[in-house]
Amino acid sequence: MVTSLVPVPICKSVSLQFLIAHAEQPNLLQSAGDPFLREFAQRGSFYDEFIALVAQRVPAYTEEKLLNTKTFLPQQDYQRILDCFKEISGIRNPFHYRELGRVIPAVGDALSQLASTAAGPEWVIELSPRYNADLNNDQKIVVERIELSGFKVHAAIQHYFLPRSPDHPPYFEMVTAALGYWEGIPLIWGYPLFGETVLREVQLSLEELIKRDYAYLHLPYQENDDTILLNQKPVAKIFSLKDNPQKILGYSPQEEYLSKELSSYHPSELSEDLTLDGITFAKGTRFGMPCNRYEVTLPTVGVGRRLLYAAGAAWRSLFNKDAAYRILVRRPPEVVISESLYATQHEAMQRVQAIADAEKARADTAEAKLTLEQKVSAVNKVFGEMRAQAHDTINHALVTKADTATLFRETLFLHSQYVVPIDNHAAMVQIFQDMAAPPDLRRIAAYTKGTIETMNAIIENERNNMRGGIPIKIETLSGASVLTPIVHSVARVYPHVGIEYVPTDILMRGDLHLLKVAFTNLIKNAVEASLPLGKIEITERKTRRAQRDFTIIDIFQSGYLSPENAAKLNSREAFSTKSDGNGQGAVASYNIIRDHHRGSIEYFSRGEQRAKVRVIF
Repeated sequence: MVTSLVPVPICKSVSLQFLIAHAEQPNLLQSAGDPFLREFAQRGSFYDEFIALVAQRVPAYTEEKLLNTKTFLPQQDYQRILDCFKEISGIRNPFHYRELGRVIPAVGDALSQLASTAAGPEWVIELSPRYNADLNNDQKIVVERIELSGFKVHAAIQHYFLPRSPDHPPYFEMVTAALGYWEGIPLIWGYPLFGETVLREVQLSLEELIKRDYAYLHLPYQENDDTILLNQKPVAKIFSLKDNPQKILGYSPQEEYLSKELSSYHPSELSEDLTLDGITFAKGTRFGMPCNRYEVTLPTVGVGRRLLYAAGAAWRSLFNKDAAYRILVRRPPEVVISESLYATQHEAMQRVQAIADAEKARADTAEAKLTLEQKVSAVNKVFGEMRAQAHDTINHALVTKADTATLFRETLFLHSQYVVPIDNHAAMVQIFQDMAAPPDLRRIAAYTKGTIETMNAIIENERNNMRGGIPIKIETLSGASVLTPIVHSVARVYPHVGIEYVPTDILMRGDLHLLKVAFTNLIKNAVEASLPLGKIEITERKTRRAQRDFTIIDIFQSGYLSPENAAKLNSREAFSTKSDGNGQGAVASYNIIRDHHRGSIEYFSRGEQRAKVRVIF
């Protein structure tokens, strides 16, 4: 058993190349199996934007350093760079990095590429533990078995995260990108097909996966004795390896790579298929295991084809300094720097820096008047008793906002000429700036305005932390840009259910990826409730209530929803519109619409033939 921790997990910078590849050429995913990734492949290159954001968020990593494949970087820095890629690309689902990872064999270094080209898939698999050891210090690969069958090579792989401190936790993309690497190995020989991988066991626990890697879905996780529940529904069983672990597992783990005795593990096994953000983990998949374990199947490659590609690779590496032997041609750093693109990028970076400096100057000025700590201290002093009753920062901030607004309302009653909605921010500012207004009213308006702005900032900061630090990109979107791809995708899966949607010029503000997750769940639920030969109708419109604009999207289904179940859904006593549903999609949609977009979802029963789901922004 390993007794010491890996002090600082590191990886080789060549591991970044597959992210850079997709930033430069999103169309590499045009044949992806996932419809979200195929849509991503239609966008233009965001290489320059990605390089600039990394330079801003992780200052030590310039373009030249990112393109240098020979250095090492801490896994924490790698994860920060990955977060930059997620923010720009919108690809937040960790399992999507399986398909992105398929280009990894095509963007490796020349020596490994040449050796692998001459070798066959069996050799590539057998040499993978040594190759992995050159890439990082916190993971180990063990080839459990390898065999030839017909025109395919089959192997079972054990992939270990070595023990580390809680400050350096592993992340799921370490596994999913590795799955993509194995599937992409045929690219070495120019094969137009991928290998296959089946993920059987995951070293991360189900709790870690839900609360950290899929934190943006806000799925409530619970453990009740030996049962794991999501949305109050059992999804997995916890078991023990205490008695005869090898027999329970069906294989013998490498105990020198484990952080604890094998008999002390308490993994869990899915009792049903589990779908997270469109990706399904099959029933029987195990979590919290001694290692990540997956099965790999690769096509065999004849000696003649291997030697032909090896000779071509050698010729190009000797006589073509641009090293075009790879499927993806990367530009060397010295070429990038010499191009006019560099001057344009440098100018853009200067603009970014100027904006950052201006924002800092404004923040310093505001802080000179009244720092955030002083504001929070003042609020705590006035509402100390209320704060003691609140059990978390967000609840306290909401209580503070309500009490401050009440104080503002009571002051307004003394000045009847200033009758305005108490939640109207512009009215508060107007009163605060009106020199003719009574001093006490101006003073309370200023206090209310400052307090509410501070509490909003605290709430947003805490919600960002709850989301795992991944920023939400709010932008103006058309309803059609969100709904049309979903309608087409769902219609292909369920061709016998008619889906009627007429796009309009309705606009909304939100995060494109999260809204697609939410509406995909809602529309699929409506379709599945209307099987086998039903009909779905989607409408969108604008309305105005209490001097505020709202976007309303209605999803009508021909499937039945009882009034009792509709009432339970609206009161959050039930989580699924289907009798056999696990509620994961409905809860994720609810959390996305409510938490990230300040909206609501309402369910209506419309008799035996119809039901309606209404989403309001």
